[in-house]
Amino acid sequence: MPSRLPSTSKREARHLNDTSSFRGTGQTFGSFTRAPGCAPTAERRLRVMLDFDAYLHRIGLSPADSPTWQTIHRAHATTIPFENLDSHRGIPISLEQTDLEQKLVSNRRGGYCFEHNLLLASTLEHIGLRVEPMLARVGGGAPQTRPLGHLVLRVTDGEGRQWQADVGFGLGTLLDPIPWGPSGVHEQSGWSFRVVAEG
Repeated sequence: MPSRLPSTSKREARHLNDTSSFRGTGQTFGSFTRAPGCAPTAERRLRVMLDFDAYLHRIGLSPADSPTWQTIHRAHATTIPFENLDSHRGIPISLEQTDLEQKLVSNRRGGYCFEHNLLLASTLEHIGLRVEPMLARVGGGAPQTRPLGHLVLRVTDGEGRQWQADVGFGLGTLLDPIPWGPSGVHEQSGWSFRVVAEG
């Protein structure tokens, strides 16, 4: 489980239509924008989960319990670690579904944001949710604008409500999904998250 921040700590996301910045824990996300070519349609899923039961066991859940998607989000965020060891070793990283499940589920490894959130996306689609991957920028007070190098998910539930999901930021990542857009402060096990309008 990640270390927890004092309840006075805040992460803030700033949204302007489909763009936003997300600040907290000394980091800033910015410019959320839909990942090109990745929007799901009624006829096509973004990803296809290959072994849903194995994934649930990997994050400490039982398929027999039919866990909610919010429970899955928290279990993933607190079980599968963030790591980018392959990048530092010069080993190419595959985002193919087979390779993601082999690495993070079967081999019990961790991964970086694209690996985590694409695996979660396939899981959420498997249980019937609509998922849109959104590119984000990590800032943290950098003097120059950084590239869109982070991935978060916009999830639409069965009642049409939209949520922000992100299990791939490492220390300070969301434990639970939060409503998409400005919606007040969300307390999560001692961490506070807030989305505010930008501009």
